[in-house]
Amino acid sequence: MTYDLTGEVRTVFDVQGNPITQKVYDTDTPGDLAVNFGFPSQHIRFKPNTPYNILVDIDGTINPFRMPNEEYVFNGEVRHFHYEDIFEAGYFMTLPPKTNVIEAVRALKYSGLEVFSLSAVEPRSVTAYVDKNRWLDLYMPEVDDKHRIFVPCGTKKVDFLNLENTVLNFMLDDYTRNLQEFTSVSDKNVGIKILNGINDTHKSWQGYRVDGSLNSIDLSKSIVDIFLKEMGQRGCQHL
Repeated sequence: MTYDLTGEVRTVFDVQGNPITQKVYDTDTPGDLAVNFGFPSQHIRFKPNTPYNILVDIDGTINPFRMPNEEYVFNGEVRHFHYEDIFEAGYFMTLPPKTNVIEAVRALKYSGLEVFSLSAVEPRSVTAYVDKNRWLDLYMPEVDDKHRIFVPCGTKKVDFLNLENTVLNFMLDDYTRNLQEFTSVSDKNVGIKILNGINDTHKSWQGYRVDGSLNSIDLSKSIVDIFLKEMGQRGCQHL
């Protein structure tokens, strides 16, 4: 694989706490980011070549978080959720889709936005990467392999993005910290917090919110209205 060397250098720490100096590279192929999971001597960022992008979280956004001891069925067996379950092969395939949110995302794609999934994957799970891809294949195939961005859990999602050549970027996520980190690096980045019934208890997010329980038409309209408002305020050319 060929990456574009940026000239930047960063220092990170591996899972044992040892410092690693990394050279920073950019790529326009999201799948290249898989090499970041081993904390190598290079750090790969995704640099899209389209001007208007929306980055959609998976867990808690287009599928639900499970609460401790929540009942669910796995391979025909009734279980009560514990965090360790996520390390078991096939676990993510048990998560149902939030169909209304997925249909709203489809509407955004058809309106002209470039839609990417952006999800953290637990490096200690040997199958999470594969299972999340299988889940997207099944429930949101419109976001193909070339539009799927995966980063290691415990890292900043925004560190794996280079959006300097874009005009306007949106992140749809249920987690305030991801949104805050995303919007802090550039005024071209707009965060939209999707309310899923268990988040937003502290009201710490100061930006846009949308109700994830809305039907797909009202939800997509809410997001499109935010998009058009931001374009108007910035004098962007319409799609």
